[in-house]
Amino acid sequence: MDLLEAIKVRHTIRTYDGQPIAGQDLETLNKMIAAANAEGNLHLQLVNGQPDALAPFTVHYGKWTNVTNYIACVGQDDASLEQRCGYYGEKIALWAETAGLKTGWVDTRTGSQLPDAFHVADGERFVLCLCIGTSEKVGRPHKVKSVEQLSDVTGQTPEWFARGMEAAQLAPTAGNQQAFTIHFDGTNLSITTADGNLACVDMGIAQYHFELGSGIDHARWAQA
Repeated sequence: MDLLEAIKVRHTIRTYDGQPIAGQDLETLNKMIAAANAEGNLHLQLVNGQPDALAPFTVHYGKWTNVTNYIACVGQDDASLEQRCGYYGEKIALWAETAGLKTGWVDTRTGSQLPDAFHVADGERFVLCLCIGTSEKVGRPHKVKSVEQLSDVTGQTPEWFARGMEAAQLAPTAGNQQAFTIHFDGTNLSITTADGNLACVDMGIAQYHFELGSGIDHARWAQA
């Protein structure tokens, strides 16, 4: 399975078998987290083999069972933090699908006291968790908006843009809100989002999906 196939088959999983990540999967995952932190100026941290791992959080949506592993999405607190968490976290989520692991983005809220399982340095902020592990569950497709609803193109739509939108259309979003819009005016490519819960995280996820589908380089995006 390649990453484009992973986009089509990956769905949120909320029930796991409670096993820690080990062996080659753990080695590769740690390398991917290190690369994401270096490239994305993040402080993603793997919590592995922690019984009832989500207990310290208030989980905003859904029932999560036997979660023992997650990636705490943490980084320097600036305007792009949530988008970077989504972008680089989804890189890991799609790799996980190719490796036979399951994942689920979970809206995890904390009180004044953060869990001891990971560290948030001065100037950093915790955003959310990406659960990861083994499961017999396969998940189910979510309802998606049309490409026309998710894009804004001036003139004729290039083939690469259409391919990118097909992949972005399948990006997981909080509450399936799909608040993002990808714009192309014939020269400039950009992505924006309406307001919504974790909408900027969703925007980063959709951005990565679009890159995979279209084959464009990350540098192609217009700078906000």
